[in-house]
Amino acid sequence: MTSRRRRFDLSTELWRDRAACAGTPDAWWFTERGFRTYGAPICRRCPVFSECEQYQLETRNSDGGWAGRWFNRNNEGGAA
Repeated sequence: MTSRRRRFDLSTELWRDRAACAGTPDAWWFTERGFRTYGAPICRRCPVFSECEQYQLETRNSDGGWAGRWFNRNNEGGAA
């Protein structure tokens, strides 16, 4: 059995410190309206977009804005 190698260490998540969203209000990321209005434009210029996307895929976070997409328990993630 082969294990899938992760692109970064999820246990430290140091990539989050470099994210364009660091320090922004939670409402921009965990409400759909806030994400589409404020969060998604920030994602488009984020230097760690790929890491954020990989984090969402590996952890299967089901609520909030991740890597330019809105996720909730009722969908698989849609473009902002």
